[in-house]
Amino acid sequence: MHIRFFLAFLFTLPLVACGGGGGDLSCEPTWNGIVGTCLPEGWRMVEPSVLKERGVPGEVIAAYQAEESLSGYYPTVTTTREFLTGDEMAAEYSESSIASVKVLPGYKLLDKRPVTIDGDKVFIHVFQAQPDTEESVYRFYQLSTRVKDTGYTFTVAVPLSITETLENKILSILDHVTFEEK
Repeated sequence: MHIRFFLAFLFTLPLVACGGGGGDLSCEPTWNGIVGTCLPEGWRMVEPSVLKERGVPGEVIAAYQAEESLSGYYPTVTTTREFLTGDEMAAEYSESSIASVKVLPGYKLLDKRPVTIDGDKVFIHVFQAQPDTEESVYRFYQLSTRVKDTGYTFTVAVPLSITETLENKILSILDHVTFEEK
């Protein structure tokens, strides 16, 4: 099981306490020195100092959060990284990430759509699961890719039923992931 999924999920839960394709949404490019994306209206990058203040593990290198709460929490796309060995390609890393979460309680595939990140075809994996039996069943959006010797996973957990607008904003963030400063 990949630890990055659990770090991303656990990071989402503290944000709960703190506070619906990507379509043709207008967005604002953002870059943190490692990874970039394009944030739709109503989303912001969480400052690294805030991540550190909340005690978020170092594997979480970026987070993008909605400014409007949803059922009492703020949807947050977290980005984790892990250093890798071996020669697995981005697509293989993406597939192994998908396989690693299929063992979660209540896992059900909702969607798997291809996306190209800096020339590499990977997948946005949408599924439902209940990683913690004390919590509700969530809908997850997950994108994993490999760049050189590092694996990156972008994850967001939301209630099972969300608006199309929120889904489109989440997908837009994932569709615009890049590791090339523009």
